[in-house]
Amino acid sequence: MKLLFAFYNQVPEWVDLRSEFPDVEIIFAKDIDEISKEITNTDALFILAPKYTIDVANIVKTKAKKLQWIQTTTVGVDELMLNGTPQGVLITKAVGIFDTNVAEQAMALLLAIIRQVVAAERDKQKCQYNRDKLWKQISSLERKNVGIIGYGGIGKQVSKRAKAFYTRILVNDVATGVIDSNVDQFFLPGQFQDFLAECDVVILTLPLTNVSQYMFDTDTFKLMKKNSILINVSRGKLVRESALIEALRNGIIAGAGLDVFEEEPLPSTSELWGVDNVVLTPHLGGNGDYNRQRLADLFRKNITNFLNGEELIYVVDTSKGF
Repeated sequence: MKLLFAFYNQVPEWVDLRSEFPDVEIIFAKDIDEISKEITNTDALFILAPKYTIDVANIVKTKAKKLQWIQTTTVGVDELMLNGTPQGVLITKAVGIFDTNVAEQAMALLLAIIRQVVAAERDKQKCQYNRDKLWKQISSLERKNVGIIGYGGIGKQVSKRAKAFYTRILVNDVATGVIDSNVDQFFLPGQFQDFLAECDVVILTLPLTNVSQYMFDTDTFKLMKKNSILINVSRGKLVRESALIEALRNGIIAGAGLDVFEEEPLPSTSELWGVDNVVLTPHLGGNGDYNRQRLADLFRKNITNFLNGEELIYVVDTSKGF
């Protein structure tokens, strides 16, 4: 078996897999030329989903005649769904690796807005001590209705952290029969309007699909409370940024925290840079201290299953797109 890590240098935790699987040839390809050279007789491709561009997809579809399995090193598989993979190739995703990191990012964005951290930082740059002004603007997370859309691994980690602030947790998801002590009220998709009407905070932790793309547009923001805050740590195209900018500037919602954007990197020409009541971080949510080891543990399990002819874990349902 040949396994190809695409667009990666030799990550020590992953190099160690060679000693555990002596019959597996593990190759690291740092650029598209090396990928094109190595892909021909590759059985399994491990790749960061955003690196699966149309150029990479074309190489894979035309040259990877032995390919049986693609393992993403991300939980999102948007690019694979968009650009296509060879017929019959199994796709697995990196579920559970980044959940705690992304949940921490969501809480950091939320607290930065509610506790006026960003506003105070702006004042610091001007050497201004505006206690009276910020005292009037600061709020509490306690007793707020925190809404989470998408209750997978990340959503569950967000609920644990938000619950610690004595909040009420509302969840909107396609799943039924969810039992979770952290959740105070569960809403199905048909109850979306009722869900938004109750939320003081809305946190997006759902995948990007044809159904969820631009689910937050002008009409959606009008359904939200005027004092509500939107946090997006999932996928940029869940939110139409032009509509969000309008909603923020016109007081339709109170604030937003974004770690993801319609276009990444966020262009210097984006109006988001000039909106005061939005906090921006450059897609940092997934990063953390233990990612490489967690990924190595996942790889170890799936490589073992693959070699033994057993079912791989976290297989993508291509009909759903995630």
